[in-house]
Amino acid sequence: MIPNDDFDSMRSPCCWADLLIPFGEIGFDEKGLIGKGRFGDVYRAKFHGDVAIKFLNMDHVEQDCLLEEFKAEVAPFKITRHENIVLFLGYCCSPTLGPGIVMPFCKGSSLYSLIHEPPRSSSPGSGPLDLLHINNYAIQICRGVAYLHSRRIVHRDLRSKNIFVEKNNKIVITDFGIFSRIRLAQTRIASPDHWVCYAAPELINAVISNDAELPFSESSDVFAFGTVWFELITQTFPYADQDDHMIAWRASNGMFPVPTKFVTREEKASSSSSVLVDTSTGAE
Repeated sequence: MIPNDDFDSMRSPCCWADLLIPFGEIGFDEKGLIGKGRFGDVYRAKFHGDVAIKFLNMDHVEQDCLLEEFKAEVAPFKITRHENIVLFLGYCCSPTLGPGIVMPFCKGSSLYSLIHEPPRSSSPGSGPLDLLHINNYAIQICRGVAYLHSRRIVHRDLRSKNIFVEKNNKIVITDFGIFSRIRLAQTRIASPDHWVCYAAPELINAVISNDAELPFSESSDVFAFGTVWFELITQTFPYADQDDHMIAWRASNGMFPVPTKFVTREEKASSSSSVLVDTSTGAE
């Protein structure tokens, strides 16, 4: 990612008009697709350096309401500025892909790839994670999430794939708030990317009950962080040998795993304390 300070002179927005980046000023090629997710596609592009543009999946929105709905989706990005939160540069409107969020391009590895995929010697932070790195990453994640909560923003999709490790082991958190408004009528327990492992019991129960709204909260973010912490200290997911439906049943009944292998007594104690929650509310 390009350092935030490099963009300070480019924006001091007070309204949406200040945040609109004319699409013609962006060096964009649809062959630059670098990621596809349940909420949209991400492209690499050029705008005063390398940027990433996320075009949200908004097929459920009427064309006449598309831009206003998009603004509602990305409003949390507009008011954030923190060293551990991805910087929102603005938005653009592609003639073919619609409106997109413009952000600095994250050049480091995702925390997911550092934990679960073979090390890449050229990537920042690559190699085995020792306790110092684990604690450093965890503290930075907590600071970033605490900042969001101080701005009354719930992340709603905190997971290792949405956390990046930049050079100098700097953590950058992305994709916050997007889960809030995009329709979840098609959500299933067997969602991709181990979603059920990050879901607090009240979220799982809401999905099982086919509730129209999922009860995301600061507490559900804390629960998701507990899963990230579990990944950091065990290099695997909670309930690694269980299928998604069994995980949902165990989590909704307060049956949380405690790591017992390849972790120190101190790490085990920390993990145990991170999952001591009220299963009816997700609160500590």
